[in-house]
Amino acid sequence: MIKLLILQHLYGLSDYEIERNIYDRMSFRHFSGFPDTIPDRLTIWLFRERLIKSDSLDLIWKELQNQIDKMGFGIQRGVIQDATFITTDPGHAK
Repeated sequence: MIKLLILQHLYGLSDYEIERNIYDRMSFRHFSGFPDTIPDRLTIWLFRERLIKSDSLDLIWKELQNQIDKMGFGIQRGVIQDATFITTDPGHAK
């Protein structure tokens, strides 16, 4: 679940979008460890809310950043774009 929150944060995805992308993207499944059961958006939201209420979410982000810094890596946020082709009505030819 933490890995899902990381992906969600890095790509700026909503709970619905992270659920959809885990089903859709092999790279997301691979990063999350190929889970047998993919959590739905409500489960992801509830998990994040529990971390926030227990003041654990900030600690997790700080520890992740510390480990990344120790390894000498940098993180850049990404954007996922949909490359779906949409055909339009060419209109009336004259």
